[in-house]
Amino acid sequence: MSELEYERAGRGPYRALAGEFAWGSTAITGATVINNAGKDSESAESGANCVWNNAVGVQGPMRVGAMSYNYSTRLDSGAGYYGNMDLTGNLYERTVTVGNSAGRLFNGSRHGNGTLDSSGDSDVSSWPSADAVGSGNRGGAWNAATSVSTLSARGGASFTYPARFFRYGIRGVRVAP
Repeated sequence: MSELEYERAGRGPYRALAGEFAWGSTAITGATVINNAGKDSESAESGANCVWNNAVGVQGPMRVGAMSYNYSTRLDSGAGYYGNMDLTGNLYERTVTVGNSAGRLFNGSRHGNGTLDSSGDSDVSSWPSADAVGSGNRGGAWNAATSVSTLSARGGASFTYPARFFRYGIRGVRVAP
């Protein structure tokens, strides 16, 4: 997804709020405990809405949606405007950046075909290359501070790092038909 799609997924049609997270608020409660670690039912303690700040009891990413319960609101569960979980925190989101010319060449008109080359890289020529030029990180990770986890934080937006790493995630997105 592009940086612009990332912000839209979190904010929806609303204007930016200084220091906001994907759930539309500046309030954040980090997870400090993992219940049922590694299982389908993995969850954080009640009240947590984000995985961030390198908490002693949470030394790695959690299952996507681990803060969501049947009674959760968007704020309680850390959900973006459209229900996307963990946009700010848990794992950095790899996005196509607008922060350099390579990223700005991407026009989003060509979707992937589900095929990867032998290195695990895309075979779509208009996407950022295997050397990561044209991509960057948004949203913070389980061990990141809140200053890099807010929806509009762009410190790593054009950070070129080609290796796969345990703090980086990726989302498959597609333009609505």
